[in-house]
Amino acid sequence: MERIKFETIKKEIQDIFPSASLDDWDLIPDSIHQLAATQGTDLHWEIISNWEEFEEGQIDFEEEDFLNLAFHKHKPQGRIYLVTETCFKTREAYGLDSNELLGFVRNIDKLDNEIPFVQPLDYVFINPEQKLITLIHHEGQVTQYKRWI
Repeated sequence: MERIKFETIKKEIQDIFPSASLDDWDLIPDSIHQLAATQGTDLHWEIISNWEEFEEGQIDFEEEDFLNLAFHKHKPQGRIYLVTETCFKTREAYGLDSNELLGFVRNIDKLDNEIPFVQPLDYVFINPEQKLITLIHHEGQVTQYKRWI
């Protein structure tokens, strides 16, 4: 695992949405949704079942189930960048091979300033090799967009 500056991540996202133009955007689902809309791309959000019960602590998601929710259409291959809410403290994302993702998120709380992975928060996953972006919104929605080259 390595840390990747937000500026680098934003360039990768601009490559996924090459004709998008938005002056002030950040690495959160709402902002990326707005960025995509500027090039006419409508991200299709799907409701995550049982999210409300999850938010209220009535149920839990295992890390593997949570990642399966995220990557329900397209599985990442190769390098993946992950932005969690705690990444904003350093403005650096996590970079790792997608084959290491499950093990990484299972142990993410052992890193400085991190909390257990599965939380009702925002998550951004970028898979540059596939031009794939996956967003989990803290209100219980998920979307994936893959730029076909």
